[in-house]
Amino acid sequence: MAEARIFVACLLGLFAGSAVAQSFPSGPLKLICPCFPASGFDQYLREFARIASRYVGQPIVIQNMGG
Repeated sequence: MAEARIFVACLLGLFAGSAVAQSFPSGPLKLICPCFPASGFDQYLREFARIASRYVGQPIVIQNMGG
């Protein structure tokens, strides 16, 4: 009985390598700005997104949702 459990555990270990995760992020990131376009906070976020996109390796898109 214990041998069967070890055998099954070994088989499951063989298939674990096929579940490799994707690298994050795999596409552009969306950053939501709660202010109107051309506001002070919007300009700050755009500068932040420009600098952060270098480190992340993906473009960061600013979406304004003022209200």
